[in-house]
Amino acid sequence: MISVVEEDLQKYEDTLYLDNYRIAINYINISGNEDYSTEKEVVLHENTEVIGGCCFNSSHISSFVCFNDFKEIEIQGFGSCNFEEIIFDYPIILGEGAFEYNYNLRNLKLNCDFIPKECFDGIGEYVEEGANIVLENTKYIMESAFRNAKINTIKFPDTLTYIGEYSFPYAEFKNELVFNDNLKRIGGSAFSGAKFKNGILKLPVGLEDIEYKAFENSNLTDLYIPCTVKTIGNLDVDFNNVGKGIKLHMSQATFNRLNARRKLRTDNIEIENIDKLIDTMSFKDINRKNLEETKIIR
Repeated sequence: MISVVEEDLQKYEDTLYLDNYRIAINYINISGNEDYSTEKEVVLHENTEVIGGCCFNSSHISSFVCFNDFKEIEIQGFGSCNFEEIIFDYPIILGEGAFEYNYNLRNLKLNCDFIPKECFDGIGEYVEEGANIVLENTKYIMESAFRNAKINTIKFPDTLTYIGEYSFPYAEFKNELVFNDNLKRIGGSAFSGAKFKNGILKLPVGLEDIEYKAFENSNLTDLYIPCTVKTIGNLDVDFNNVGKGIKLHMSQATFNRLNARRKLRTDNIEIENIDKLIDTMSFKDINRKNLEETKIIR
């Protein structure tokens, strides 16, 4: 692994300048170098493309400046730092745990194809209102990507189709969680132990699959299930035997479809008529087929 050496660095007050440095793919790694562990700001050379694994892990860095050539932050590159704001308007590749344990993070804007494991574990935990997150062009979120995160708001892009297993375990959502319309699948234990505002969650129209234990041990009291849902992994474990008073809201057609696969306990299920579903679920793009599917004889 190539490391920055003394002559490649120029220090000035609280800023660390990585200047005139281009070796191989401009690979930077200064992890474990105590001389740089207290720096507050990093300014990358304009040709820098990659931040190496654990490069600034556990440093005191709270700011860094990069240029258009910058492409990638590898595993734990900025783990346990003091960032309050992270903004990438252009595409970036992130490694596992790239910004984990940035507890003071308030604002995150990310243009990333996928979010890897533990990438933002614990973000916003020390911020009273939690972090504000905007994701762009993200297609899927991987395991523990936002574990233990405190989230004020999060905006999912239309490109997101899959929220992976264990992606938001024990996360806290300070405001209503709103999903994108193109979401198709929620992975197993994706929101295990999560805290939702007022214990209410409305799943989006277009969602098809809810995997095993997706909301296990969360604080949910009311879960709204759209008519597009086809499967819910192991309903007996997920909902019927939760014993915490969770109520499932769904159309008659959805109930009939799910009940045909496995007999449901009915005392925790509330059948909604289509007008109420439109009001509570924001069915703005529902088509005629779905409308007829969810009609109830009154």
